[in-house]
Amino acid sequence: MKRPLGLVVLCYGLGIVVGDVVTIPAARSLTFGLAMAAVCISSVKARAWLLPVLLFFCGVANLALYKQTLSPVDLRLLTASEPLLATVRGVVERVDVRKAIVGDEEVLRASARLRLTAIAAERSGWQPAHGWLLASTRVAKGSPVRPGQEVEITGLLKPPPEAFARGMFDYRAHLARRQIHRQLEFEADRDLRIVADCPLSWAERFQTWSMGVLGMGFEPDDPAVGMLWALCVGWLLPLTDEVSEPFMRSGTMHLFAISGQHVALIAGILVALLRLVRIPRRAVGWLVIPILWFYTAATGWQPSAVRSTIMMTVIIVGWTLERPVDLLNSLAAAAFLILLWDPQQLFQAGFQLSFAVVASIGLLMPPIELWRQRLLRTDPLLPLELRPVWQQRLDLPLRFVTVSFAVSLAAWLGSLPLIMAYFHLFTPVGLIANIIVVQFGSLALASALGSLLCSSVAPFMTELFNHAAWFFAHAMASSSAWFSELPGAWCYVKAPPLVAMAAYYVALLLVVSGRLWRAWRWAVPAFLGLGVIILGSWHYEYRDARLTVLPLKGGHALFLERSGGGNCLINCGDAVNWRYRTRPFLQAQGINHLDDFVLTHGDVRHVGAATNVLAELAPRRIVLNPVGQHSLPYRRFETVAADLGFEIVRPADGETFHGWTVVHPARGDKLTRSDCSALVMRIELEGTKLLHAPDLDAEGWRRLIERHPRLTADVLIASSVGDGSTLANGLSQLARPAQLIVVDTEIPATERLTDEAKSRLAGCGEATAFSSQSGAIELRFRAGQRLRVDSPRMR
Repeated sequence: MKRPLGLVVLCYGLGIVVGDVVTIPAARSLTFGLAMAAVCISSVKARAWLLPVLLFFCGVANLALYKQTLSPVDLRLLTASEPLLATVRGVVERVDVRKAIVGDEEVLRASARLRLTAIAAERSGWQPAHGWLLASTRVAKGSPVRPGQEVEITGLLKPPPEAFARGMFDYRAHLARRQIHRQLEFEADRDLRIVADCPLSWAERFQTWSMGVLGMGFEPDDPAVGMLWALCVGWLLPLTDEVSEPFMRSGTMHLFAISGQHVALIAGILVALLRLVRIPRRAVGWLVIPILWFYTAATGWQPSAVRSTIMMTVIIVGWTLERPVDLLNSLAAAAFLILLWDPQQLFQAGFQLSFAVVASIGLLMPPIELWRQRLLRTDPLLPLELRPVWQQRLDLPLRFVTVSFAVSLAAWLGSLPLIMAYFHLFTPVGLIANIIVVQFGSLALASALGSLLCSSVAPFMTELFNHAAWFFAHAMASSSAWFSELPGAWCYVKAPPLVAMAAYYVALLLVVSGRLWRAWRWAVPAFLGLGVIILGSWHYEYRDARLTVLPLKGGHALFLERSGGGNCLINCGDAVNWRYRTRPFLQAQGINHLDDFVLTHGDVRHVGAATNVLAELAPRRIVLNPVGQHSLPYRRFETVAADLGFEIVRPADGETFHGWTVVHPARGDKLTRSDCSALVMRIELEGTKLLHAPDLDAEGWRRLIERHPRLTADVLIASSVGDGSTLANGLSQLARPAQLIVVDTEIPATERLTDEAKSRLAGCGEATAFSSQSGAIELRFRAGQRLRVDSPRMR
């Protein structure tokens, strides 16, 4: 077999996937695996058939050992899923510092991964504990702890947050893949005690030294220097959302992960330098490998760096031993070693993207290279000297550009479905952007490496290399921003279904290998049938009307996707909620433009980020309240929207727009408070009547009932705070809805709905849901079928 490790990793990986879907006790899978191993050893004839089965159960058992609760003092057994005050003792393994937005202020947050040794929960005493947790706090400058320290921390222990809404990032599942099932929030100045300190590790000293060397000759807050720190040593603090967004949209964000490009470039430079001074081949390999692992450790053992270094180690070992190197076989060996150490890596985006890109380059480059050579082929009988001068001069640049484009195309094709699934982005500009930006990134990285090498032996060269690295980093950022601003450079998309992703990769392999054309009798009908199934499922989903209720801190927003097309956003939240909730949700739904944007009233917690919606989503029509609002952000938005020429409508009681009918307020109402004049609307979706009544006070409910005494709705969405009496009194005068959704808030605590109020409101609808308990709520309407109500916390 040409690539035997490919089959090994395939069987082992399949076992990991099955073990994740079906829970098989670790003892049972281990017992069966040992039995298979005994049969393989004793029976030569059965060995070839049973080895794949053995590898399969090894994958199942290894994942079970990671996922299942085996220790009697596991943290998940000692603590409930409800938040509780606890003191924990453990060893710090990793620390990250990132920038975050709290209110209107940009702050630093430090997160430390702790390996627990003991816990004291609330009034209980100390007891041994096993597991990991993520301790987070706000800091002024840097992290209050360092890796290797033993600490005691008192804080609020709770499970990590789940996905806010459908399609959004699930932080709880993300941490669970890293063996972290609890999160601890604390105050660094009073809740932290260092039990046992430790000296600075050599990795921390190297990182501090290298950042100082790379910053020589520049101001510390220079953005290009911050990019160099992120690019070379993995210090991601300067990589804010504003800096990283153009790289995300141009498809070049992978430059800032210490990955294959970094490791391969450093290995190539070191091998070239050592071979230049005539060091033997075998000695070169055994010198370069420790240096690569030193670099991986110095940059914080990032998973992408570890994966790349394992891969490069396998390749260099083969090169050193003068064995033929097969890229795909070496890739399979690296994947098997990584999954043997940590099977949960298989489900992480970084692992999938890294191996998909390298595998696609290894598989797709040979046929693409054949097509490239055929396209640029010249007359083979014509000597090189007799070719036109312009052809001779263009030969080398043209070869460089076309080969770079071929590599970019192979990597883009291999990573396309995964980027759409994890980042909801489709970036066709990445095909061209990577040719330019990656070259600038490589030159910046090479210059930074030259600066570090010269800092001790030739200090006068350090600043020269630093200025070269600064120039290339600045060029990298500028070109990435330019590419991201091109028309059609990128767009947000929904995550494709798994069956569509699998069909894409199979079709891609068959097409580039030429086997699709040789086996067209069965392959073409099979893919046509699969395409019909995928299109049918998309059409089936397209028939539904979906309304999502997004609870925001102190407010809420609604997003409607109509059956057959069209969308509507009602309110958007303030700037913080827009940044962390509303906008990510819309991006996950593949929304790039809005049809209708509705502002119900002037409460800043509902409409504070309205100008951001104008800038980023360019709604075709803006629907405003017919009654003037006194809110300054609301009035500023009206002025900006009118100056930019957006279509603005102000429907009043009885008037309609795109399926919605306004039932309150009436034109000419004299209402002084925004909660009294909030826009109340109703709509019928696939036979279901829905009413939205946001933030109405007692006066608003009175006027609504007076105008519409027989107002009915199958679904009522309303907000309430405090004792809930205003909403309860208003609902008592309406027909009892089949589904009542109460948007309440946990923050601020002064407006939190009391338990007594929840009990009273629960009887106002046949089925009642509170957003503080269920999170974002999705209503799915389909003609002739019962209303479906779903939420991440209801599953």
